[in-house]
Amino acid sequence: MSTPFDVDNTRDDDVSSLPVDAQALYHQLTRDGADSRDSIARIDQRLQGRIAQLSASHIVSNLEPEPLTTASAHRRW
Repeated sequence: MSTPFDVDNTRDDDVSSLPVDAQALYHQLTRDGADSRDSIARIDQRLQGRIAQLSASHIVSNLEPEPLTTASAHRRW
């Protein structure tokens, strides 16, 4: 479904022909979108850092050699 305003198209940023309340709403939504993108970017950065920490700790914990099992004296031949 197409809309008259495509946020990815810079030609549509001219909202001067819209009523004043529509212009205000457009600018508020633009600001809210930018704020949301900033918040999402910060959350993503924290998550990526946490993933890196967990990956590093998982690698370190897996570096410990596994205990070798000895041949059982109860083997039946």
